Amino acid sequence: MLISKNSIKEAGKKLRDEIETNKDLNLILAFRTNHISIMTTLANTIAKKLPEPQLLSRRLKRLSSIRIKLKRNSGVQLSTMQDIAGLRAVFENKDEVYLFLNAIKKAYKSKKAVLQIIRENDYIKDPKQDGYRSYHLVFEYQGKKEYIKGYKIELQLRTLLQHYWATAIEIMGAIDSTNNIKIGKGSPEIKRFFYLAGLILDDNATSEEKEEFKELDKEYKILNLLGGLNVSYDLVQKNYKPKMKDLFVISLDYQRKKLKISKFDEKDRQDNLSFLGLELDDKRIDSVIINGETITKLKRSYPNYFLDAQNFIKNIQESLSI
Repeated sequence: MLISKNSIKEAGKKLRDEIETNKDLNLILAFRTNHISIMTTLANTIAKKLPEPQLLSRRLKRLSSIRIKLKRNSGVQLSTMQDIAGLRAVFENKDEVYLFLNAIKKAYKSKKAVLQIIRENDYIKDPKQDGYRSYHLVFEYQGKKEYIKGYKIELQLRTLLQHYWATAIEIMGAIDSTNNIKIGKGSPEIKRFFYLAGLILDDNATSEEKEEFKELDKEYKILNLLGGLNVSYDLVQKNYKPKMKDLFVISLDYQRKKLKISKFDEKDRQDNLSFLGLELDDKRIDSVIINGETITKLKRSYPNYFLDAQNFIKNIQESLSI
């Protein structure tokens, strides 16, 4: 579906100001759905490159996340947002991240490539202020499909340890919205705890910083809090065997600690409207569209939706010998 830049820009403004109409929402939904073909193109390229990622996940940005981003930065426009669609490739260690980075950059170095790299941020060598570590690449579609020309997609490359840290951050924000570090919220103590955790997992923490971390955890019992969480899940169509090209909606009800996974058809209007309803109507439910995987791989790729911080806890404890 061809969508004009001005129309999606205006719909984004209304979404930011919370005055959007059903017409605006349907336009935003179509705009977001248009990104699926770009995700597929990039994922197919990644599948052919070495080293092979330990985990590869795809997602479309949630409506609530889009609204938050538009509200946080008045200079951001929906029509040019770079992470409506995103892929994340997780590797064993930093060496593999940079080997893969060189391979993907080589694959898209030609001026004739349908995807062009327009931005890079190395948050591994230069972490964000909160301790976040990952390598970000932003691509822009410059192929022959006019309806998605100029669309952008973000690829994140990180190590398993960096993935465990980011997962713990998301879980903390999910169970306590006042400590949603991902969007800049959080008490100084919680922020410091996760900043130090990032240093520890990166093997860059001093003995003093490790002791400070232990004291913070002793006082606030954050590892115990994260370790005591779990959810039950319900897979609709249990006999169905997912394929990578299939799409699913994961919906986590934080109050009931219940996870529902259902098949999603981007061409089915009812599926689209149902997903919009989940995003708009119930603030307790966090929903996202993902690519098809087995349940085991889903839990590895999206542990935050299972409230599973066990790998984070295990690696922290091993690093601190506790």
